[in-house]
Amino acid sequence: MKLFDLFQKKQVTICEESELKSGVIEKEPSFLMAVSANPESLKDIDRLINQINDADDLKVVARKLGEEPAVVVSYKEKEYLVEFSFEIFDRPEIFRVMHDLNDEEQEVIRNADKGLLAKMTFTEDNMDSFHTQIKVINAMVPDLVGVLDFSAEKIISARWVRLAATSRVAPAPSYLYTVQAVSDKSEVWLHTHGLNRAGSVELEIIDSNKTVYGDQYHALSAFAERIITTGEAVNEEEPLYIGMLSNNQEVMATWIDYRRVLSAYRKNILGGVKDRQDAHNENTGIMYIYQSEEDYKNRKFSPISIYNRQLQDNPIFMKTTKETKRMSELAMERIPFLQRLYKDGTCKQILIKVGLKVDPEYDNGDNNREHIWFEVKSMTETSICGILTQQPYYVSTIKEGDERNIEDHEITDWIAFREEDTITPDSVYRLS
Repeated sequence: MKLFDLFQKKQVTICEESELKSGVIEKEPSFLMAVSANPESLKDIDRLINQINDADDLKVVARKLGEEPAVVVSYKEKEYLVEFSFEIFDRPEIFRVMHDLNDEEQEVIRNADKGLLAKMTFTEDNMDSFHTQIKVINAMVPDLVGVLDFSAEKIISARWVRLAATSRVAPAPSYLYTVQAVSDKSEVWLHTHGLNRAGSVELEIIDSNKTVYGDQYHALSAFAERIITTGEAVNEEEPLYIGMLSNNQEVMATWIDYRRVLSAYRKNILGGVKDRQDAHNENTGIMYIYQSEEDYKNRKFSPISIYNRQLQDNPIFMKTTKETKRMSELAMERIPFLQRLYKDGTCKQILIKVGLKVDPEYDNGDNNREHIWFEVKSMTETSICGILTQQPYYVSTIKEGDERNIEDHEITDWIAFREEDTITPDSVYRLS
């Protein structure tokens, strides 16, 4: 097996005796901590557990109170074990803030040193599992201010949690993980947090830089989200289709255990051995690309940087049918927020993404719709008229600039541009 290091223009041999690893690992527990405006109230965990039954879609199947409190809850006819503890903690400085926190939220979270920790191991459906964990926390802590996600190292707004907990639609796969960008001068090391709780190795890109890491980030995210939404981790050296470049080149991603490939890079590279003494040293792999089927047969791996130029040119990263359906359901569930924005007249522009059925020659049965943006011309509670903003690739019956009445079942996403911010189905918490 050969690894071609395109940065140093040299060929590196991987040890033939290395046993390939399964991308499927035993799922690590998911750790979410509720931060409350009244932290002392979180000590009475037994009382908080009794409030779970107040949630419309959760049912307490069993409970264990006392020194090691836990509960088994049922959601969508599946059961989940959640264990609780009241913890004192040091506020994490490096956590990514997922949402726009108001002044009160920022102040409470900044000064918080106690919280209710909810520990849960995901079942086969990662997104429903995370959704259940969010619902349980929301039901238990009515004066919630925020949630610290220790597994993905991020901070989540309570306003977002309240909306997500009352929704029938699971949060986006991006909530289950974080891509961190660690930099040193011009060098950047990208790595995920959160995939281990989804039963997959974490993913990385090393030897990136401040010029290209943003484009590479999207490729790494597409890889991670395919794994989360399908629930099927990729084995080492096996390919996964994650998207297509503007020149119709398929992007086939894979990963390799970092220990097998670090010798291909310079000794003191960011993300090297010296940076893995305390973390990022188990169940993690570096992302590579197969440029062709022949490359896969010969196990010829290329770093993602081989596509740096093409990644700047609007590549299309694949979303699974399951994720497209989830996005559509959330967009439709939150259409009333969009209607309110339209009536308020506060938007500079409103776009709605529509899934148009492709021409018969492009219909492969599974993915038979081209998702394309329309600018809203008019909207009522029962109808939407839009103008197509771009020329379709696979639909010949409509062209850029055409008007069309948009059917509810066709909507897969929407976005509203205001002077001060942008509102999407996921960010409507800003309106509360």
